[in-house]
Amino acid sequence: MDFKNFFILLLTSCFLFSISAQSANKNVILSDAKNVPELKYRQGYLLAYINAEGVAPSLEFSKVSTRKTGYMSPDEKINEKIRYTKTYFLDLKGVSKGLYFIPMVAGIYQITRINAPFYNLPYWLPTQKETKWRFVIEENYINFIGEFKIKKERGAHEIDVNLLNRIATYYDQIHEEIAILPIKYPLKNNPGYRDDFIFRQEY
Repeated sequence: MDFKNFFILLLTSCFLFSISAQSANKNVILSDAKNVPELKYRQGYLLAYINAEGVAPSLEFSKVSTRKTGYMSPDEKINEKIRYTKTYFLDLKGVSKGLYFIPMVAGIYQITRINAPFYNLPYWLPTQKETKWRFVIEENYINFIGEFKIKKERGAHEIDVNLLNRIATYYDQIHEEIAILPIKYPLKNNPGYRDDFIFRQEY
């Protein structure tokens, strides 16, 4: 086999591996309060305000196993040993701004990758080492993790994305949505890091 054919085979293998890895991710679906599925065993609701602009935004997050259970500061880098136990894919293309629920198994989660292609500018941002992209799901709670924001405006090598703690901003709207649910669960503000302004608590 000559070098050219070997190179083509290598590229093809890498591409197929990438497709296979993405297809192995479990797709999760956003639901509004009127259509939210019932919780199953050991589940709680992930609640987030979605504000994602762009052509085809999406994100990937994983349930992680770690011995470090205390709070971390938002700017702290993740240096502890963690094990990713399951990876999820959330497609945000065409999703209207608003609050959405996802039933999730209780545990610690890390948003590991944000995809924000823009026409001829495919782009993804790795976030697996940043604590501000971590959140917690507690069983039989509604766990508000914040506002996930992707700005449409961007450069060739940069992207404006954030996970913002907006419990105070959306407090009234959150309780209006909770009132629609067929079964009422307590609300918790549950980022995976300590917020010195709004401590993680029950509302």
